[in-house]
Amino acid sequence: FLQDTWSPISRLTLNLGVRFDHQEGILPKQGEEREKVTYQGRLYDPQVYETFKPLTWNTISPRLGAIFDLTGDGKTVLKASFGRYYVANIMQWFVWVNPNAFITYRYRLNPDFTARGDMYNFSAQAGSQMDPDLRSPYVDEFTLGIEREIIRDLRLGARYIRKWDRDLIESVDTNVMDYEALRRGDDIFSVWTNYTPVTAVDPYDGSTVTFWYMTDSSIPAMNYYTNPPGAKRDYDGLEITLDKRYSNRWQLSASYVYAYSRGTVDTEFNSSHGGTTLYNNPNAHIYADGNFSLERKHQVKVNGMVQGPWSINFSFYYRYLAGNPWTRQIRAYDLGLNPPQGNVTIFAEARGSRNYPGLNLLDIRLEKTFKLPGKLGRLGVFADMFNVLNINTMTTANTVSSAPPQVVNNNNVYFGEATAIYSPPRVVRLGVKVDF
Repeated sequence: FLQDTWSPISRLTLNLGVRFDHQEGILPKQGEEREKVTYQGRLYDPQVYETFKPLTWNTISPRLGAIFDLTGDGKTVLKASFGRYYVANIMQWFVWVNPNAFITYRYRLNPDFTARGDMYNFSAQAGSQMDPDLRSPYVDEFTLGIEREIIRDLRLGARYIRKWDRDLIESVDTNVMDYEALRRGDDIFSVWTNYTPVTAVDPYDGSTVTFWYMTDSSIPAMNYYTNPPGAKRDYDGLEITLDKRYSNRWQLSASYVYAYSRGTVDTEFNSSHGGTTLYNNPNAHIYADGNFSLERKHQVKVNGMVQGPWSINFSFYYRYLAGNPWTRQIRAYDLGLNPPQGNVTIFAEARGSRNYPGLNLLDIRLEKTFKLPGKLGRLGVFADMFNVLNINTMTTANTVSSAPPQVVNNNNVYFGEATAIYSPPRVVRLGVKVDF
């Protein structure tokens, strides 16, 4: 990593940097005791005969920053930055193509656990492949902001933030999709070779919905790990800050953030490391492009401290967090459909069309400090209260509109009703600390 600071003119400072990373995924020799398996005329070999490297990445990341003193008195500054950040080597990415993994046979069972009919699905990681030109995922970030000292010790700032994630890694099941057609830019719902659309009526609003039936559920997955077109994330944000440094026995820090995030690959855990089925199953692509499930459109945060009489400090931390988005879903079985691959759940509306209620959280503290004799230091006595408002706001709902009510704690929970609430109750904590 190389970095330098340069001031070409007196009121302009540039921070210039570049980072080089070398990453390798290494799979050692293994699985010598495993046996080869043949299915539908194809040989699946789980043995790794010698160490190999599924991926090797050499990446260069620029980092550029600029600060300009607009008024020449150090009280108004304009800031801009651009940086590229490559995702660190996640083991999951190259473990996917390790042949020495499970070989799975799936049968439907009778109540006595005997097989009902023939095997209906087979899967083996030994057939997976990695794109030899696989690129490392990255996020580019651009920011532009301005800060102004309004009065002594009080600063107001505003900043625009733009981020975009590209070269995301996903698995493409080439046994059920014409990947070359997708790369040419064909419509995502026209490239599936082992699926056929089946329509039904959504009982919620009477609209026509489409489920995709697997034509032959016995065909095993053939995963190809690559950077498929259309896999992306985008984010725009506006941040406004107000900071009062400690003086005259008080301090304050406040901020407001507006966020707009969207894309095809969500930011929750199972999606963030390439665990989606977007390119394995057309049902996953129904309303796939939308707002992310972890987005909080508006966030307000205020924290401060006041030193009262007898040196008793009162501090607080308030947060308003807009509710996360959620999406209405429907299930095939509920609509009387019977897909060969089993029950299917799809989005019935644009992803992120609804929002949970916002959270209003307030924590406070009272603290008094005593000086101990000699060099023993200071003794602090404090009382904390968390979730002062004792909120019990809904954080998760029954999102499936086509199904009977869920049973939660022996209660029927209908579509749109809460299945979970913000659970930490109001808590009071007393404590003592010694600084020396």
